[in-house]
Amino acid sequence: MNGIDRQVVVAEEYLVQVVKKSQTCRSLDQLRCHLYHHARSPCLDDLPPTSNATKLHIKRAFYATHQMINVLGKTEDDILDPRLYGFEVVDDLLDSQDGKYAIPEEYTRLSGAIVPNVPLSAAPVEKTTCLAPHSDIVAVG
Repeated sequence: MNGIDRQVVVAEEYLVQVVKKSQTCRSLDQLRCHLYHHARSPCLDDLPPTSNATKLHIKRAFYATHQMINVLGKTEDDILDPRLYGFEVVDDLLDSQDGKYAIPEEYTRLSGAIVPNVPLSAAPVEKTTCLAPHSDIVAVG
């Protein structure tokens, strides 16, 4: 893991504590799972963004900050490749990545089998901690 990737992980762990203090979750995906399964009436609008979306946002913010700080005294060492910081080239233009893998596969499983296009509300939910394996969280009855 390179320096920026390690800093992104640390920033995500910090954001987990900002959203829900004293939480044992280490990623926003784990926190989303925990919040969803422990809510009285779960609502997707109340959940924090996914880990992937957050990591891309942190990288883009780092890139923009770096560019602003170094705009006047830019040297060869100060030039960053924006494709490593949450951007992609589309039709010869720089565009932000939209998180092609927004929800990790382990959070799209129902009873160990991937079931596409089945809302989680269709399955009874067992309450558990955010660090438990997902196959223990949702049971199809």
